[in-house]
Amino acid sequence: MKKDVVCKYCNKKINNRDELVTASALFKVQPFHYVCFQKVTKETTISWTAWKPLNTVTGVISMVLMIVLSVILLGTDLLADRTKYKDLDLGNIIGIIALYPLLLRIISFGLYESRLPKQ
Repeated sequence: MKKDVVCKYCNKKINNRDELVTASALFKVQPFHYVCFQKVTKETTISWTAWKPLNTVTGVISMVLMIVLSVILLGTDLLADRTKYKDLDLGNIIGIIALYPLLLRIISFGLYESRLPKQ
């Protein structure tokens, strides 16, 4: 039996994926109704604590760009030997950090989107 997905803002059940917006802020992933997410963004005053949408067009584009950056940095020696430490490859470190949006998207899909019907 699947557990209900509940909006973080209004505490009501989300019925399908069309209503769902998953967002992240400070290493947390939370579900919102589309309308509730708009209200949350209007109430936010500090940009670094703002909720960033994961399953919208901008969230997907951001994830794809970070995957491309990660593949480039992990697959090449683009930033090799840029530090005074010879064992530390800056490109690999940045490439691993760039995978963070992909990790958030996978968590979002696994926790919330997979439990809801498409229509």
